[in-house]
Amino acid sequence: MSRRFEQLSAAQALELIGSLSDSSGSEDDLSSESDSEEDVLYQVVEEPDTAPDVSEEREQPVRVVQRHLTKSQKTLAEADLRMHEPTAAGQYEVRQRGSVLAQWNTENEPTRRRRGPANILREAEGVRGDAKHVTTELDAFQLFLTSEIIDHVTSCTNKRLERVRQRKAAELADNTWKKTAHRYQPVTVTEMRAFIGLCILRSFYTDLRLEQLYDDTLGPAVFKATMGGKRFGTILRYITFDDTDSREERRKGDKFCLIRELFASFDENLRRHYSPSECITVDESLLRFRGRCPFKMYLPSKPGRYGMLFRTAADANQRYFWKLWPYSGRPEAPERAPPYVQLDGVNATVRYLVQEVMGSGRNITLDRFYTSVPLAEELAAERLTVVGTLNKNRRLLPAELTSPQNREPGSSMFAFRNGVTLTSHCPKPGKVVLALSTQHETPMVDERTRKPEIILYYNSTKGGVDVVDSMLETAMGKPTLRRWPTAVFFMMLGVAQVNGFTVLLLNRGSTGGGDRRAMRLALGQELVKPRLQERLADPVGLNKDTLGALAAVTGQKAARQQLPAAAERAARGRCVLCLQELGGGRGSGHRQAKEKLPKYPPCGRCSEFVCKNHSTSVRMCDACGDDDV
Repeated sequence: MSRRFEQLSAAQALELIGSLSDSSGSEDDLSSESDSEEDVLYQVVEEPDTAPDVSEEREQPVRVVQRHLTKSQKTLAEADLRMHEPTAAGQYEVRQRGSVLAQWNTENEPTRRRRGPANILREAEGVRGDAKHVTTELDAFQLFLTSEIIDHVTSCTNKRLERVRQRKAAELADNTWKKTAHRYQPVTVTEMRAFIGLCILRSFYTDLRLEQLYDDTLGPAVFKATMGGKRFGTILRYITFDDTDSREERRKGDKFCLIRELFASFDENLRRHYSPSECITVDESLLRFRGRCPFKMYLPSKPGRYGMLFRTAADANQRYFWKLWPYSGRPEAPERAPPYVQLDGVNATVRYLVQEVMGSGRNITLDRFYTSVPLAEELAAERLTVVGTLNKNRRLLPAELTSPQNREPGSSMFAFRNGVTLTSHCPKPGKVVLALSTQHETPMVDERTRKPEIILYYNSTKGGVDVVDSMLETAMGKPTLRRWPTAVFFMMLGVAQVNGFTVLLLNRGSTGGGDRRAMRLALGQELVKPRLQERLADPVGLNKDTLGALAAVTGQKAARQQLPAAAERAARGRCVLCLQELGGGRGSGHRQAKEKLPKYPPCGRCSEFVCKNHSTSVRMCDACGDDDV
């Protein structure tokens, strides 16, 4: 038998609390046992792990899955929380020009529970929908980077390659164009998937440049076996994500229009397959980029400092990007801008990032850039609690809590107003840390670290975005790029890997993490495998080095090209051994010596062209020639 916790309604919970209060003898005893109060809000329901078997009625063992805890989460779980006694009862007033803006009480009204009903999660968290049946790395990756997205990229890229082919054919000489035309051929869906697979595998070789990846001695064989280096560079240069015909008109209302449609579809997939846990972290991510971009930002506190800014919401307990919003600056024509291209202010940004979970009872962890007292009160009205740090210059904050003067190191002060709990902690002389919470109603302090519970909770959930950011940087394998839409596409590849592997690990029952490096390697191999099979079946035009790399990667030899008898007799070329004797020189003298070599038919076994001096002729009589040898 397995156990699940079924949530009671608010009326049922209050009824159970009242019954416990009557049996305990006093309300003071009940209020001191916060853990017992929190437990009665849920009831344990026994349910079988499989279909009931009438013939065998033995009890199944209870399977307990424990979530992997970070260091900050362990600190919060092991904290010895005690009630903080206020120094003096009274009020703090916030004045401006003689008028009172806000009043804060030093004591909160007595509460019967540690967490209010606004922090009760009323829906199941984790993987949902068709994503529950995912079992392979490729299927998990395609939950987010779907076949429709890849088809769209392939179609847009081929339209641009067609224009490049027409321009190159007109500009280049005939001989030069004949030698390079194959690089600009249309991209197939299989080839685009193989290109994405190579981009993922490149994350294992970030120190190697493109020419080094295709070097015979330095580069791995899988790159040369999948596609040529010139072809890879051509796709990387000309990959396109939108319709270039209508781009200039759309750019006036949206600077992000070069990849907006594709990114919006990808962002919807993030929330389609996963329901976040009880806490969501809102922060910002910087995609490193130093090329030309009309909305490039400079953030000295972020790694790389220069790049594109994304407002991000992530699960605080699992490695999962839940929502992304790109900052693209003010458009040239705001009246033509699509919805949510511009967000007015910090409060509007936070409300947009959490609008899908309004009324769900979840907690939102914010840093000091987003947190404010009015925002906390707005979200509390939408049944969302807030925990975050505060800047001292925010409005409605009492001066007694923002000033570090006459404060003892390790001391804490609390203030309460309209369901908002404000704490001021002094970690060392001359410094004050402000934190706000609408989730915690009691002034609890850890006796061991002397930190308030609000700050401990913030430390345990603030890394939701930062952790996945570091994983994203590893998964991207982004080369040096000059086009910002391609950089955004590489970010999408990284997010699809991070989220896909999290879904796969949850389906496998792994809560403590897994070998994501091995999963990334398996994903890259699965993406390039169909392309390798195509080249094995049709090796026309592949040189000797490519065929060797193909055999080394797949363990199979390419199928020999079968030519008609007339074509096989007509096929003639210069002897490969004579060409080796000439060496790999350059210049007019080498070219003239090469042109003087006569042409001969190919060898009967290896199909290489060979002259009479480097071949052996066998004389047989008519009788022996009729027998099979």
